[in-house]
Amino acid sequence: MAAEVTVAARGHLRKPVFEKVDELHPGTAGHTMVVKALSLKLMLQRGRSEEKNAVKSYVEDDLAYQALYRLLPYHKFLHFTGNQAILEAVGSASHIHIIDLEIRQGLQWPSFLQSLSFRPGAPPKLLKITAIGNDEKRLTQTGRRLLEFAQSIGIEFVFRPLIAEMEELDESSFSIEAHETAAVNCSVVLNRMLCKSGKIHGLLALLRRLNLVILTVMEIESNQNRPSPVVRFLQCLIFLRVVFHSIEASLERNNPEGILIERVYIAPNISSVLVDDKEN
Repeated sequence: MAAEVTVAARGHLRKPVFEKVDELHPGTAGHTMVVKALSLKLMLQRGRSEEKNAVKSYVEDDLAYQALYRLLPYHKFLHFTGNQAILEAVGSASHIHIIDLEIRQGLQWPSFLQSLSFRPGAPPKLLKITAIGNDEKRLTQTGRRLLEFAQSIGIEFVFRPLIAEMEELDESSFSIEAHETAAVNCSVVLNRMLCKSGKIHGLLALLRRLNLVILTVMEIESNQNRPSPVVRFLQCLIFLRVVFHSIEASLERNNPEGILIERVYIAPNISSVLVDDKEN
């Protein structure tokens, strides 16, 4: 019944921004295609100066991410599989230390906390999360929410915000104690470091020296780092096609949540793919 309703109402839902992505493939020699790609890039560049002058509110960013998380299954699936892998790796450890390289609002961890509370035998004596970010207020609010939730289900919990950029980290940054079972969660982080030569290898080498039980890496499966702007544009279209069609199936046209997701979450991703790092 739900499927029938969706199909019947489809004409009133949001149209995807890219309607002919299926016809565009990397390597296609088409004059029209090339002109469209370059025109979009130039348009983004013209708006870049205005973008730099605007300070994006973290509250607005959080609202967009919450809407995206609620409406679409992709991040939930990433978090579910990542949590399950970490649960299996830490086993019955009494002191668990998770280093989250991109915690955002911490939406991944309430279900993990619940799983620990139902763990056979007993929950851990302590769960510590070290969260890396560059917005102290945002991290503090995330930590407060997670602490309140942990207390409500009887889990001893410590939240440690770490204000730092990825390239500033070293082994002493994480404060892993000898009795702790340590894991690192890396959810959609590495793709943003592709433009920084050698930074991914440096980060992974650092993490390898930490004696972790597991490193979970959840990333976008899309080749968006090719030298050609046209190929990057096409790869971006192919990837975002799924996102736009999912939004179209979930929200009516001109729905404020859909507009917020496109402007705050999707548009910057498109810009970062099309505009070279040297031009930013």
